[in-house]
Amino acid sequence: MRIVLSQGQSSDKTIAPMLIEALKPGGDLVADRGYDAKALVELVRNRGGRAHIPTCRDRKVQRTVDPAV
Repeated sequence: MRIVLSQGQSSDKTIAPMLIEALKPGGDLVADRGYDAKALVELVRNRGGRAHIPTCRDRKVQRTVDPAV
């Protein structure tokens, strides 16, 4: 587990890449819609992992996420 404190007014998406890069490659990442960013999904994929992040409801193209994961 990794914990990083960020400024209260900034989005958690700004610090997420630092947390992801500190983890072992190839794992699964489970996060809520607040982390729905193409760059984060691609970062996880490029490191050999799978991102299980629901797509924000206002996006035209929705990713599917297996609810069992």
